[in-house]
Amino acid sequence: MSLEVEFHHSLTPDQEAEWTRFWATCQHSHPRQHVVFGQVERAKGRTPIFVMVREGASLVLVGLFSIRPHWWLGGASLEAVCQRGPLFDDPGILEAVLPSVLAYCERSHVGRLWVSPRVPAGASAATIAVLHGLRFHSRPVDACLQKTGLIDLTPSEDELLMSFSKSTRRDIRSAERGGVVVRPILAESDMRRFLCFLVHLHRRRGLGCRMISDVAALSEYVVRRDGLGILLGCYHGCDLLGGLLILRSPRCAHASRYALAPELPDELANIRLGAQLWWEAIKWAKRCGCTSFDVEGFDPSTDAASPVFRVHHFKAGFRPQPAQFIGEHVRVLNYMLCAVNDSVKTLERAVDLAVESWRRAIRRCVLPSMSDEPALREPVATRACHS
Repeated sequence: MSLEVEFHHSLTPDQEAEWTRFWATCQHSHPRQHVVFGQVERAKGRTPIFVMVREGASLVLVGLFSIRPHWWLGGASLEAVCQRGPLFDDPGILEAVLPSVLAYCERSHVGRLWVSPRVPAGASAATIAVLHGLRFHSRPVDACLQKTGLIDLTPSEDELLMSFSKSTRRDIRSAERGGVVVRPILAESDMRRFLCFLVHLHRRRGLGCRMISDVAALSEYVVRRDGLGILLGCYHGCDLLGGLLILRSPRCAHASRYALAPELPDELANIRLGAQLWWEAIKWAKRCGCTSFDVEGFDPSTDAASPVFRVHHFKAGFRPQPAQFIGEHVRVLNYMLCAVNDSVKTLERAVDLAVESWRRAIRRCVLPSMSDEPALREPVATRACHS
């Protein structure tokens, strides 16, 4: 097979159109591999690399790789990440192309390369064999496949609603009767409030708060400009009480970021708002022509003692069908660079936890009315972890 591999820092309008056509027709497409996400990565302080592979006149593989600069070691890059990609229909193409991508990353002094092609479990054996043959390993090591759930959007809206659990349907009706309305988040003040909800959620779970740059860039370049997603908010009067960010490809929509206000008005204290928010997102995806909705993480066998049990239990109310796709795989290219950086990241996390504990103590003991708004001014772009 004669393949031509191209590496671009930016694309011409004709190349963008060609990329978009392939993205729209590829069997295993994902919104994160749309060409517009190059702007998202630039807004996060990273360098996008567009890989286009041709066989004759036909495009047979595309991959948007985001190179994350090493924030304290000039001239080197920590990693190149291809989220939910690259896109291809033939695993043989991937096997022929990945060595060229690895060589390009080594010349660019990249510490490691991440890929995660969105290939379903039933068709994953050949792709996983290619990755393992090129010394990629899954992350976590024992998780070649990641579990999620897909909601079939082909039935009518009435049939979909009736397929949900009784408690989920009740929650949807209760929110509607309580005067809660779901509509797109458009105002900048509401966007910042939604980011505060995410900050609070991630801090409560001990996950850190460096997703803000990603969400802000998605809102700016994907939701507002290209219509590949929507940021929905649930409102009571003029008050924003929660939000859900959805991204979509031509066939599948994906729940990306979701958070509710840490405290609700007294009149809504007994109402679960999430069900109505997700139901409106499902209807939006169906109107856009999607045939499935990925809840992004779902395992019906999760133990009740697990910290994520409530999340999976909530999603179970929408009756998603369990599904598995190839998970993240990584190939280390520079062990010394990665080892040094991992040590620094461990120190960073320890410092972040200590600072957050100090902030909580100050808010609790000295300034109990202090909000989480100042967290939005933290420098999140330069050292943000990929998500």
